[in-house]
Amino acid sequence: MKPAILILDDDHPTLELYTRELSDEFVVFPCSSTPEAIPLLAREPLAAVVFEPAMENGGGWEFLQSLADFCIPRHIPIIFCSTQDEHRGEIPPEAGVFLVKPVLPNQLAKTLNQILHPSSSKSKELSA
Repeated sequence: MKPAILILDDDHPTLELYTRELSDEFVVFPCSSTPEAIPLLAREPLAAVVFEPAMENGGGWEFLQSLADFCIPRHIPIIFCSTQDEHRGEIPPEAGVFLVKPVLPNQLAKTLNQILHPSSSKSKELSA
């Protein structure tokens, strides 16, 4: 069974690209707004969340604390893919990984796999 991930980004081309490219390895729930994501967070057994906190004209940063409060106790890693590197310090270190856009889909897939399968990622790196 493929792990389920939520991708939360209001840039539609990016959302479509990530959804299309990651669907082979993951069950992808694409969302372009925080109100759309909230019921999915509560309903779906997510393995990880990919989040652009700069979305909604910066309103995503306000949603960050709610997202972290939900995900951290449930051990759901968050991958922050953002154009706003200057906000990196606002990310709780236990929440996940911060990637600066542009992030290619294969880089995102690799990061997801490293987070979700840390022991198999290390063995792949050793055999490469």
